[in-house]
Amino acid sequence: APPKGSMGAEGAENAMAFRRARSSSGNANAEQARAALVEAFQSADLDRSGMIDKQELSQVIRQQLQVQLQDPVADLDIIFDSLDENKSGLVSMDEFCKLFEPNIARRASSSGTMDIDDLMKETFSGILVDAKVERSVVIQGFMQAHHTIEKSGKGFGKTYWGNKWRFKIFDGFYTHPKDPETGLLVDVSMRFFHCMNRLEAAVEGTDPWLNKQFEIDEDIKKEIKDPEIVKQYCKIWVESLRERAKEVADAQAIRRAASQ
Repeated sequence: APPKGSMGAEGAENAMAFRRARSSSGNANAEQARAALVEAFQSADLDRSGMIDKQELSQVIRQQLQVQLQDPVADLDIIFDSLDENKSGLVSMDEFCKLFEPNIARRASSSGTMDIDDLMKETFSGILVDAKVERSVVIQGFMQAHHTIEKSGKGFGKTYWGNKWRFKIFDGFYTHPKDPETGLLVDVSMRFFHCMNRLEAAVEGTDPWLNKQFEIDEDIKKEIKDPEIVKQYCKIWVESLRERAKEVADAQAIRRAASQ
């Protein structure tokens, strides 16, 4: 059998079925669109498990919908996380179909009909527009903290050696954050404010995950000479995010208003 997610003969047949589901719903009403989404899910489910994994979703987005991802890895992660509500690492049919429901309702109330291809592209693209504004703000704050500390004379060679620690905190607080209390991945829609909360806790020295990393992570133990620099870094970073939090919220509100 071909590897999971590969485009063998069965995969090609599924891709054709996916295209038929889309083409048959060029002027679909709401119920027809929902039925077409069920067919699209079943066609994407290459191993017939009743669930879609990230590889199978990738084929839907890139090969069948031909949506261009500017950052293939990060963008796919964002879309998948938006679908995977229970953070199981797999997407159920209910999770898949639920994502499109707001756009189905909006289109049904305006024109009454919709194209399933356009519906899916609009939904996926909307997720990425929101995420890219937010991600840009987070990265700029991350870099601002680094530059500010370097200019202060307390940077590399003074209070720390190496940069792995910074990127590990970025991943732990924002890219793939887990709730310290539950251990579950944080929903993608909540990550900006989750990151802010974690940074504030780090400044206070009360973030349990970060405190544990100081004890167990060999890179952090080796690179950090003065733990206070981590608090200063997080303080600069979170202040930048606070200043631009409204910008992130406004950008999301503008896009949602435009799609109504």
